[in-house]
Amino acid sequence: MDNRKRNNQLKIYLTDEEKEIFEKKMKLANCKTMSHFLRKCVLEKEIYVVDCPTHIRLGDPMYFERFEGKKLDRLAVNCKVPKNFVARVVLKEKPNEDLPGEMLDTMTLYMAPERTISTYMDGYCYKGQEVEQKEIGVDTVTYLFEADGRYEEFNTEGDGYWGESREFSRIWDGRSIIDAVVITVCMPETRGFEDMRHLVHYFFQGAQLLETGQNSQMGPQGPVQ
Repeated sequence: MDNRKRNNQLKIYLTDEEKEIFEKKMKLANCKTMSHFLRKCVLEKEIYVVDCPTHIRLGDPMYFERFEGKKLDRLAVNCKVPKNFVARVVLKEKPNEDLPGEMLDTMTLYMAPERTISTYMDGYCYKGQEVEQKEIGVDTVTYLFEADGRYEEFNTEGDGYWGESREFSRIWDGRSIIDAVVITVCMPETRGFEDMRHLVHYFFQGAQLLETGQNSQMGPQGPVQ
């Protein structure tokens, strides 16, 4: 949870019928408190089921032209996705804490087996897992995102970090097994929430919008933050 002061209190009145609907939706959204549910509703968020891509690239185009092997792996995402993975895409819009008055739009791709993907979407992982986190920066005011050959370059109007990847893995029988991959991309100011909707359908086949709360069932194992 972000470190912030919440010193504004809201008080609402509901009929019995409205209260029942409110509680049902709060349960569907996997929110344990009314405050959590209301904060979740304030921030724009959409979840899509998509066909899982087989290959994802994210990073400065210059890196892919000049580097390869371990050097490229340190700077960019060049991910070949395990065949048993499924995928979800989450679009979010929230206030940018570094730039008051501005909004931050992000597109996050979750890839994992069907029975565990909701665990990672809810911000959890499993005991014993290793997490490799990598920030994705640019040096040429541009980053590319590519999914199975569908490709677009984004002008960031500034260098710096514009995304991150997290790879969750475990050791099994002496081998490293990838359990999940989570890739987040920050959109430039010139791209809004509606642009992200179009990008989901361009990059990913079979994109279908989920209703709020459909992703929030915990996996059968014991997740830990």
